[in-house]
Amino acid sequence: MILLLISFSLDAPQRSRVKDLSLQKCQEVEQTAREQVTDNAILDQISKTVQVDIPQSLFEEQGRQLYGANLLEIQAKMKLNQQQLVTLSTSKAVNEFLEHQKENITNLIKTECASW
Repeated sequence: MILLLISFSLDAPQRSRVKDLSLQKCQEVEQTAREQVTDNAILDQISKTVQVDIPQSLFEEQGRQLYGANLLEIQAKMKLNQQQLVTLSTSKAVNEFLEHQKENITNLIKTECASW
């Protein structure tokens, strides 16, 4: 939309240059996205083949960080009050999250290890 508004105030050569630059930027973004998808696919395959014993402390730390990030996201979206936040922050709630998300957390750690 902004590009459209800007193009009205430009002459033909300037519009062409803006169009070319926009196309170039779109192609760069597309290339970066393709590279990211490829990297993610490679890391996913490596993480599936990695056989590693994950220390419980690493699992818990990663899981707690993930839980905290999810809690912040929920708080931002839903505007939780103090009591709701306290309830969701209990050890029981965190441990239930760790239990239910064990496979996801483990895969996340393996993927991170594969990227090293």
